[in-house]
Amino acid sequence: MEEFVDIAERGTVVEWRHHLSMVVAGPWSPYSYRLVELARELGPHLERVVADVIELCRELSKERERELVAKEIRSLVALSGVTQREFAEWLGTSPSRLSTYVSGAVTPSAALLLRMKRTSLALQRRGEARDAAPTRPVLLSVPCGDDRTARVADHATG
Repeated sequence: MEEFVDIAERGTVVEWRHHLSMVVAGPWSPYSYRLVELARELGPHLERVVADVIELCRELSKERERELVAKEIRSLVALSGVTQREFAEWLGTSPSRLSTYVSGAVTPSAALLLRMKRTSLALQRRGEARDAAPTRPVLLSVPCGDDRTARVADHATG
C-alpha cells in the first residue's frame, strides 16, 4: 500500500510505465484488480482513473483477440482450397454468416472454431487426394500376344 501511495503521489513515468505494462499484459489478472483496490483506498478520483485505464486495456485486448480469431478463420478458409462460399456450405452455415466471422465483426464460439479447423483439414485432405489422382487418361502398353502392342487408355477414377 505504501509503495502505491508513493507512486500515486510522486511516481515517475518509468514507475507508472512498469505498472501499466503489467496491466496491458494481463488486464484481467489479479494484479489489475489489486491496483483498483489500492487506488480505492486513496480516493475515488484515483480509483476511477485506474479503473478506466484497466477498462481501456481490456477493450484493446478484446479487439486484438477478435482480430487474431478472424485472421485464423481467413487462414483456415484459404488452406481449405475452396471458396469462402463453399467453405460456408461445408461448415453448415450461410456465406453471409461466415463473412461476419472472417471480417471479425462476430467472434464464433469455441465449438464452431473447432468445427472450422476440422472442416478445413478435411477439405485439405480431400484436395490432396484429388491432386494425387491422375486427371487425364494415361496410355498403357499392353501385350497382345502376337508381337503387337496395343495402347490402351487407363481412366483413373477420382
